[in-house]
Amino acid sequence: MNGGKAEYYSLAASWLATARTAYRALGSEEEMTVTLTDQEYQLLALEASKSGKQPEMLLRDMIRGLQASSIEQHLMTGRELAEKLYREGKLAGLATQRSLSKKEQEERERLVQQLAGGKPTSEMVIEDRGSY
Repeated sequence: MNGGKAEYYSLAASWLATARTAYRALGSEEEMTVTLTDQEYQLLALEASKSGKQPEMLLRDMIRGLQASSIEQHLMTGRELAEKLYREGKLAGLATQRSLSKKEQEERERLVQQLAGGKPTSEMVIEDRGSY
């Protein structure tokens, strides 16, 4: 794309996003018709011919590029990632902010004692060092 016309592409993309939102608000999801003036279409066709594409394909490529850049701009928080994985069925549940009940705390402590067994690692390291 021509760098000098980047502003026009940005304005067109902004207009398309606004039109798409309005179109969806009316309950239409399948497709949208965009009306261009003859001059706008000629500019689009000229730019498309430079890259050897049809005007419609150039417009679709521009929109795909905008979608990709908007996805890149939004980094997911840890919570958003967990919710996405949960919706995809990759997580069995989501963490909550609630405290563990007394019974859950006792069970966790019992498991720690059962699995830990023996001396703490720090004591074993000190023993392995020997005397200086």
